Amino acid sequence: MQIASIDSVDIVFWIFFPPIGALVAYGVAYTMARSVTGGRPISPSAKRIACYGSIFILGTGYLMAIFLTVFRLPDVGLCASVIVWAALVVWFALWRHRKEKRSEDKGT
Repeated sequence: MQIASIDSVDIVFWIFFPPIGALVAYGVAYTMARSVTGGRPISPSAKRIACYGSIFILGTGYLMAIFLTVFRLPDVGLCASVIVWAALVVWFALWRHRKEKRSEDKGT
């Protein structure tokens, strides 16, 4: 495995691009959800979906940085890692939802 030569522009781009993309995605999702509800506050589940979606986009951006610019690995590895990352985000979201539901049930 050969590590590619990396320019300073690549470093800056791949460090700052994924967080900016995640913030933009969260903003767009939140704005669209508000427009669907007619300007009223969005539901907690819609907020969670926007949050986990932006976390997925953040992780995918960093995976792309690692696979495509740093190590120059094949696209199959990127696809497999994105699938694993998606499964991890979904697992974490379901785990937190079940944990909140259990604590909510104990409280009543």
